[in-house]
Amino acid sequence: MKYGAITIGPVFDTISQARSVSELWTASYLYSWFSQQLVAKLQAEKAVMIAPKAIENVDTKSVGCYSDRLYFELGSWNGNQKEFEKIVLRIKHDLAVVIISTLHMPRGFEACKKYLDKAIYAKMAVVEQKDFNLSQLNKILNTYETGYDFVSIESRDESDFIEQFLNRSILWRCKFIVEANMQKVQRIDSIASKAREIPYDKGDLTEDGAEEEFVSVDSPRIAKYYAIVYADGDGLGTYLENLNQSDYEKTSEELIKTSGECAQSVRDFGGQPIYFGGDDMFFIAPVYNKEQNKHLLAFLGELRTIFHNMSKINQSNNNNKKYSIRRNKTRHQSQLKFTCATDSDRLLRWRRRTTSLSFGVSIAYYKYPMSQVIEDARGMLFGVAKEAEWTTGKKNTIALQLRKNSGSTIKFALSPELLETVCLLLNCFLNQDALHSLHWKILTQFDLLFELLYSFDCKIMGNSFEAANERLELWFKNNFNEAVHKERLGTVKK
Repeated sequence: MKYGAITIGPVFDTISQARSVSELWTASYLYSWFSQQLVAKLQAEKAVMIAPKAIENVDTKSVGCYSDRLYFELGSWNGNQKEFEKIVLRIKHDLAVVIISTLHMPRGFEACKKYLDKAIYAKMAVVEQKDFNLSQLNKILNTYETGYDFVSIESRDESDFIEQFLNRSILWRCKFIVEANMQKVQRIDSIASKAREIPYDKGDLTEDGAEEEFVSVDSPRIAKYYAIVYADGDGLGTYLENLNQSDYEKTSEELIKTSGECAQSVRDFGGQPIYFGGDDMFFIAPVYNKEQNKHLLAFLGELRTIFHNMSKINQSNNNNKKYSIRRNKTRHQSQLKFTCATDSDRLLRWRRRTTSLSFGVSIAYYKYPMSQVIEDARGMLFGVAKEAEWTTGKKNTIALQLRKNSGSTIKFALSPELLETVCLLLNCFLNQDALHSLHWKILTQFDLLFELLYSFDCKIMGNSFEAANERLELWFKNNFNEAVHKERLGTVKK
């Protein structure tokens, strides 16, 4: 049987040209729309889609949710490369019509089509396999993506139609984009203002144009910072590559439903979804939502819970299936294959045990260039979170970079266990339950605290833990011994 796979791009190179949220959203949406058009035209040619199929029950007009990789059975379609190229050219033709009509450049239509042929690629691989083999198809697509050279910045001139199109002052007159609910896309200052006493609007400016400061007695003042977040599933690729075709299709549908739920959670938190396609998530979020009294790290923990609970979807429908794991060891790696056996829940339990979700987060002042914040978030995900190793396992990490308005930068990574502790500490400060001097004491006496907690014999864990608690108790008594401290000592000791 013949199977096909398609990759389109370059997604990241295109969205890197965005300078505002509306431009960023449009750049991402264009590729999702391109994939959606390919799915529709392949189905019209009688090809049988494996993933993604036509997405239902998800608002595809408010967020990009079609992946940049497509998988299908050829069915009655011949899979001819020339026929595929004709399909791609028709889609690029439609996109060129949208761009030229928006830019009011009727004489530039042929030049725009020529540019799109170079700026956007769509490559197809067709292989004959006994059974669906995702790993083999992905290897071919990886080769295609590695060999593609995007139109370099140096070679761009007045004919860079995508860069001209991705202009928020122009996008508002594009019917194609406006009908895709772009009017609901938030401004970056609006997202960053979710942490303030009142939403940011023109009333926040004084007569001389200076920004008015809002200081509340019952809550801390939080500056206008925002976060760009990349999220990617850990171990999910290996899991998917070892599924048969039927299970892969069902899991793909589960991922789409889960990503739709995550996108709605981002909206409820006051953020702006950009792309949610399966285990890949890309969005902008406030650092803190004043109305909900919820900070970003707590929200990321909620998204991780939604993703983890995906394994429970349709679990009752799989009770009649019998799975086991057969491990075939090769010279280089162990490959997992699923065959019929007696354990009805083994496949689902293996997924929950081996898959997780990592985040790359970049927080910056709302006037800082967005393109740099996007690059920082991507670097934190693939350069830090995906490389992290903890005592409880690898990856499954939140890697965060904070770039302050002063120019200084703070970077750190959190395991799930550390995240729980940090969230507890943040909640204490945000709810005014903790002493303001606590963070200062921790900073100034960090080396001493480290010695008190970790510089002891760890051979006997019970005694060592008791010794650490005793030393920490003495440190609290020595540093927080005034009346106001004693009144709130319980909160401080959390």
